[in-house]
Amino acid sequence: MIFLVDSTGLYYRSYYALKKSYLKTSTGFPTFAIFGFLRSLIKYKKDYKAKDFIFVFDSPLSLSNNIRKNNFSQYKAKRKKIYQNDFKIQLPVLKNILKLLGFPVIESGIYEADDVLASLANKYSEDQNTNLGIITFDKDLFQVIKENISIYRIKQKLDTLEIWDENKFLREFNFKPIFFPDYLALCGDPVDNIPGIPGIGPKIAKNLVVSFGNLENIYDNLQKIEPSIRKKLEEFKTKAFEYRNLIKLKTDLDIDLKRQEADIGKVKEILLLKLEMKKLTSEIEKAFFV
Repeated sequence: MIFLVDSTGLYYRSYYALKKSYLKTSTGFPTFAIFGFLRSLIKYKKDYKAKDFIFVFDSPLSLSNNIRKNNFSQYKAKRKKIYQNDFKIQLPVLKNILKLLGFPVIESGIYEADDVLASLANKYSEDQNTNLGIITFDKDLFQVIKENISIYRIKQKLDTLEIWDENKFLREFNFKPIFFPDYLALCGDPVDNIPGIPGIGPKIAKNLVVSFGNLENIYDNLQKIEPSIRKKLEEFKTKAFEYRNLIKLKTDLDIDLKRQEADIGKVKEILLLKLEMKKLTSEIEKAFFV
């Protein structure tokens, strides 16, 4: 199993899950977010028999000036912006540790991390002998689920993952994952501040997609839809396609998966001397180097 990790999302949740503990070194350097992230990583490695990890982070550019935000100013407008110094200063240390563990660490550039994850998933999906898991909190990535690609969704408890494979998705929604952007375009996605079509909630959106498939087919069959819903669809047709374009992830990005050679000596130096994590150092060594 190869795991692609929505690393900004996992780091964000590690930060807030352990902020109250405020683990720090004797010199006052905060370590709680790094600790939470690495402990989760050890658990994922053990519980899900991971052979490899690829870590994808949002770049500062993708968070502030990405293509979707330029096209729709309210995109993700309700997301909490983090300015705290203790959030920022732990992040480069974590990235360095992940690189020294021998894993690719990718920053998304002008695109969002989800686009990079979707592009990597698309690349790996061509090999039917490779099973791929995407660790994320974001349900947008449901659209890339296939026979050999599953979403491992982060729950409130960081080391607990809810597995969404193709069968689970079909049982829940009764339509193929490729139509998930069409579904969200209709009913909206409050997490990304995409409003959807007024008056069309998840139940109606699901019925429309189950009956007709994508937006094109829905609009080709308006006469088969009850008048009250048809009127809403007609009024917001342009918006529906605009929202789908925002939700649909890119799958054709060319991603450089370069990695450096793993170095247990340097990992231990950072964990023991800089971060003062004696027990975690032992657990990391056992999980990744023994």
